[in-house]
Amino acid sequence: MNKEVFNNLEVNDQIDFINKELENKSLTKISEEIKVSRKTLRYRFEKIGYVYDKQSNKYIEKSINKDLDEVNNTINTNVLFEKIKGLERQMKALNEEVNKLKIESKEIGFNEIDVRALEGETVSRCYRINKEVQIEFSKFCKRNSSYKVQDILGTALVEFMEKYK
Repeated sequence: MNKEVFNNLEVNDQIDFINKELENKSLTKISEEIKVSRKTLRYRFEKIGYVYDKQSNKYIEKSINKDLDEVNNTINTNVLFEKIKGLERQMKALNEEVNKLKIESKEIGFNEIDVRALEGETVSRCYRINKEVQIEFSKFCKRNSSYKVQDILGTALVEFMEKYK
């Protein structure tokens, strides 16, 4: 669709067209194709009470009423349903991530690590270590990137020395 044909449509038809195109394309891409700026679309649609909703990725009717009863009566149930579905997808993704982390922590055999932030001067030393041990240690450090490698290694050595005094 070109700019002239798009501009000759009624504004509600323009919104329907844009919302249909948003299912497969970004708003920027659509505005480039029809040669109408995003800003122009926004102003045009806001004039009749529509606003872009990022969560549902479409233009929706906005409700400006401040009285709670009026708001409850005027909210579009489809918009609420779309937002609820979006929140459910987010919750499902977060739950999957939490479960994944729980499984990983069980495989590793720890729930939390207690890394001491050792004080004092640090020194640099070079030690030879088994390749597989080094690979696993690197993975461990990446999973616990909130700690410095020197603190993880220092804590491990201190605990080993305390255990085998």
